Amino acid sequence: MSDHDDDELADVDVGYRTRGRPRLPPELRRREKLVISLTADELAKLMMTAAKQKPRPLSPNEWARQELLRLAAADDSGDPEAK
Repeated sequence: MSDHDDDELADVDVGYRTRGRPRLPPELRRREKLVISLTADELAKLMMTAAKQKPRPLSPNEWARQELLRLAAADDSGDPEAK
């Protein structure tokens, strides 16, 4: 058993909220995940394409998200080439 009472320890600030990931804005807190499988060659191609983005390189996830949303928007606009 501990020499300390649990009530006594409850007021200790351990700084859990000051480390790690920053809090997301409320509109971004709930996101769904899309999980896909890629071959090693497909992943390498995706990583190279994402790294070549201007004005700054993107992570593969950022680039893929941006492209999927762009394609979805083009599909919604009635663009026949998007299909």
